[in-house]
Amino acid sequence: MSTHHTPPEDINSRRSRVVVGVHGSSSSLCALRHAVDLARERGWDLEIVTAWPDADDILIHDVPGRYIAARGHALESQRQALATLEPHLAGDVETYLVNARPAEALIARCGEADLLVIGSGRPEEERPGRRSVGAECLEAAPCPVTVVPNHGQEPEPESPTREQPRHRRPVRRNGSRAATSSSA
Repeated sequence: MSTHHTPPEDINSRRSRVVVGVHGSSSSLCALRHAVDLARERGWDLEIVTAWPDADDILIHDVPGRYIAARGHALESQRQALATLEPHLAGDVETYLVNARPAEALIARCGEADLLVIGSGRPEEERPGRRSVGAECLEAAPCPVTVVPNHGQEPEPESPTREQPRHRRPVRRNGSRAATSSSA
């Protein structure tokens, strides 16, 4: 009688991937550039997520034409961002256009990602009484989050930026998320 041993699934067989949020602003383009560089250098797959509406409280499905216009704007923002960096793209790149709040869309997509990359945003984009997309992602993302600073300038498409991003990684105690640690 012979026995056949099937080796357990190799835990390293899953390809590493980075998820990045893009919505057309200069800060999201800086984040995209950083994610593209990282994916290329490390041989990771890249997922680009663009969400709409932009944290709007109205139900855009109830306003005729609003849904199509919002989706069209999001799609165009994503296309322009990709066109800017197309010469630098390498490896597998997947794009997602999601009808959701940006933080919710990013958190949902990065469930098994190795890293989530977001732009630092601009203070004038924040609304009173609402948390920023970055704050929500830093708190709830199941993977490390890199926040790429923008320094208020449009990125140059010819050369990838070398920003010094801030990293936050969940610290787990007794199997649950207890705190976050950061390094600058």
